[in-house]
Amino acid sequence: MRRTAANLIFLICLSCSALGQAIEAGWKGVLPLVSSKSDVEKAYGKPERVDDNGYYSYRMADSFVQVNYATEPCRPNQYNRGRFNVPANTVLDVWVSIHKTILLKELKYDGSKYLRDASGHTGVFHYVNRESSIMISTSIQDAESNEYVGRIEYRAAERLKTKFACD
Repeated sequence: MRRTAANLIFLICLSCSALGQAIEAGWKGVLPLVSSKSDVEKAYGKPERVDDNGYYSYRMADSFVQVNYATEPCRPNQYNRGRFNVPANTVLDVWVSIHKTILLKELKYDGSKYLRDASGHTGVFHYVNRESSIMISTSIQDAESNEYVGRIEYRAAERLKTKFACD
């Protein structure tokens, strides 16, 4: 009984740490063109695997995260990982699939900066922040029409794309 209670408290604390900060601050502080691979490993741990396309996968209690890293700067390659003038192993993209139930209204984000896109599948919505290049995907899963967060995608913010563009 004590062990179960301790595990529950641990999971609640872990969830609060991921959701305690605004989404615009990155998933557990990791942001494209700001964070490095060492920052990611401090926040997420070692990768569970690296797939055939070079995407790093991190499994955590609250989420499954895939990260795309830069290669040699300003050198075109198959996956366009050298498109910015940043050091190799700088984060380019972060895709977060949420494992736990999170209502959109529980998520910390600045709703005034997001456009709601309902043009896809019925009951599926995307909230897009063009300035920060963040997309929150939700779906309706109950009779009360509550929106549940399923995925958060982080891409390089427009100001950083301009700042680190290769000549």
